[in-house]
Amino acid sequence: PTEPLINPVTFVNGGLAPITPVSAIAIAPTNSNVIFEAHEGVSYNFYTGHKLYKSSYGVSTWIDLSLLANSNLGNTTHWASIRHILIDPLDENNIFLAMGDVWNAGQNRVMMSNNGGVTWTSISNGLTDFSVNYLAYHNGYDDVIYAATDYGVYRYNKNLGVNGTWE
Repeated sequence: PTEPLINPVTFVNGGLAPITPVSAIAIAPTNSNVIFEAHEGVSYNFYTGHKLYKSSYGVSTWIDLSLLANSNLGNTTHWASIRHILIDPLDENNIFLAMGDVWNAGQNRVMMSNNGGVTWTSISNGLTDFSVNYLAYHNGYDDVIYAATDYGVYRYNKNLGVNGTWE
């Protein structure tokens, strides 16, 4: 689905504005015009905190997904940084975020969207309270994802529990 141009962000001097450190970037394997970019910000501030931007138009226009009206992502990035972005190699609407510096015990370590980043679900069941640093998609298997954490490596089993479980 094409997202509405809510909270558009414009380019300034060839980069996103406001300028903040980039923590992760990903380009959809199935559509090189779809790009996600995560920025570090000041925690505890909803408008200048950690952000996730998306462009579906080849970097000419960016949408701040952290501020979409029906999204719960802003509440998550308010307290946690995005360490890595993984896009499903077969479907650009399936996005996974590895979250670091998370304050709420055991929650929101990995966030998943199946609608291009409009809404998000935590798929953190089974993970420890440590940050998730990297996600890897195992090609050739049905949604097998690995998470590299500060504690070890976990495998996502989508068939266990309501939103799957990390083993």
